[in-house]
Order: sequence, then structure tokens, then C-alpha cells
Amino acid sequence: MLQFVCLFCPACLSMLVYFKLRGEEKRGWNLLALYGSFVLLDTTLVLGVLRQIKSDAPTAVGGSLSDPYTSLLFLAVGIAAALLVGYIAAVLGKWLQIRLEERSPQAEQKEEQE
Repeated sequence: MLQFVCLFCPACLSMLVYFKLRGEEKRGWNLLALYGSFVLLDTTLVLGVLRQIKSDAPTAVGGSLSDPYTSLLFLAVGIAAALLVGYIAAVLGKWLQIRLEERSPQAEQKEEQE
């Protein structure tokens, strides 16, 4: 049960911070994709921080994720990382706007001819 909490709760916390700061709601597939993105970002950040803090800290003792010290350390760092990642994602989402445009090859040829 502790491993489930350690792996899945930080991403939920990131989403909570993100939604509180953005003031918008997502549903369905977008919610699942956002959750997956936060799991990836949170886990990567936590493992990177743990590797810097204690380079010999095992991420799985003997191939098992049932080590209480590792799980609690992961959870503590995960909570801090989740708050940070959720805040950064919300702030960057407000400041950055990404727009994609598709141009046909015929339009490019016409511009080159002119």
C-alpha cells in the first residue's frame, strides 16, 4: 500500500496545484494524459534529486519496492517535487502559448516564385 501511495499520490498533488492555479478543468483523455505527464515529471525529478542527495540510495532493494526507508524518502521528496512541478507547469502554461500552423507545399512554391 505504501508503494502505491508513493508512486501515484505525488502526480495527483501536482494536478491539484495545477488546476488550482490555472482555474480550468479537463476531462476524459486530456486528464489521463496530464496525469501521465505529471507522473513522468515527478518521478524523474524525485529520482534525480535522490541520486544527488544520496548517490548510494537504492531505488529498489533486491528488486523489491517494499523497503520502508526508500519508500518514505521517495514520498517526502515526491511531495516537494509535486508541488514544484505543479506550480511550474501552471505558471509556464499561463505565460507560453504554442500555436501550430501547417503550410502546404504549393503555398511555399508560390512564395518562392514571387
